[in-house]
Amino acid sequence: AEARRPGMFRSIYAFEPIFIVPQNALEAYDVSPGSPLMASTEYLVKSATRRRERFASVAEALSTYKSKPPMNALDSRALEAYVNDGGFVRDDENDNKGAQGGVKLACSVDTEVSIYRAGEGAADAFASLPRVACPVVIAKGTSFAPDDTSPIYSAVIAPALAAAVQRGKVIEFANLSHF
Repeated sequence: AEARRPGMFRSIYAFEPIFIVPQNALEAYDVSPGSPLMASTEYLVKSATRRRERFASVAEALSTYKSKPPMNALDSRALEAYVNDGGFVRDDENDNKGAQGGVKLACSVDTEVSIYRAGEGAADAFASLPRVACPVVIAKGTSFAPDDTSPIYSAVIAPALAAAVQRGKVIEFANLSHF
């Protein structure tokens, strides 16, 4: 948004944003389709396709997320903020049982999957980052999964994102991960 409308933000703080990063911006890792790093992206696709999209109420969404990993590991205040203040929107469409109302994910499953799938082809959002002039902090957690060998895509791309904007920097929280 900032690249398209300069001045929209005074500054940006993003924790492990998902971008499709070209190979030449991420020389330490192979980001070609089928590579080990992109296998983690395929895992994201599989996870997204299993995600439940609609709930009868905010309370039901919150209860469901509190009961399942990885969201059950979040501090209860962070989870409540996610559910109440951005992760969901009012759902006025009928569900598959004919009921109306409730909440649905703000980012649909189809949209999330298409973002991850864009890594298999060309994407131009990364190319627009040099137009971002406001200060940008890209925060990241650990770069490897608990097995200490599998890289976490959203963390390893953080330095490339910070380098691509005009005034970017990386802050690392080694004891955190994407969730």
